[in-house]
Parts: sequence; structure tokens; C-alpha cells
Amino acid sequence: MPEYMYDFNPNVNQAYWKDSAGNEYFGIAPRGSELADAKWMIIKLEVTSGSGGTGWNMKWADSNDLPDNVWGSPAAVESLTYGLLARR
Repeated sequence: MPEYMYDFNPNVNQAYWKDSAGNEYFGIAPRGSELADAKWMIIKLEVTSGSGGTGWNMKWADSNDLPDNVWGSPAAVESLTYGLLARR
């Protein structure tokens, strides 16, 4: 089995961004949504370091899974407030 899989869903728009610190951002919105529409559910996969090596925190934009965010631009996505969903 591959390390990652991509599940194409014809009913949504998807967006991705990786910042200079290695954090990854994933966006999902209803098909036909524009980047400026407040219809995006955004997840941040934040890279962390600790005594056990590199880990991650998974965070929701606005600390919830509601599709009410604007993807806009990478700078806009990075500036959102994120709340913890899971960690490793």
C-alpha cells in the first residue's frame, strides 16, 4: 500500500499549500466555490519538534470543521487561527 492516497471527489474543490516552515494546509469546499468564498473547511498539519524527534499537530481553522473560511491566498490561510484536532 502506498504511503499516501488521493481520493478524487467530483463534488468538491480541493486546495493545498505548504509554507516555508514545512506546515501543510488542506482546503475542501463545495464544487464551484471560489477561493474568496467563505465556504472552505481548512486543516493545518503543523510540524513540531521534541525530544522524541519530529511530530505533528493537526488543527482546524477557527477550531472547528465548519466550511466557513476563505482560502484566498497562502498568506490568508496561514494567518487564520487554528485549534488542535490531533497530535503525534
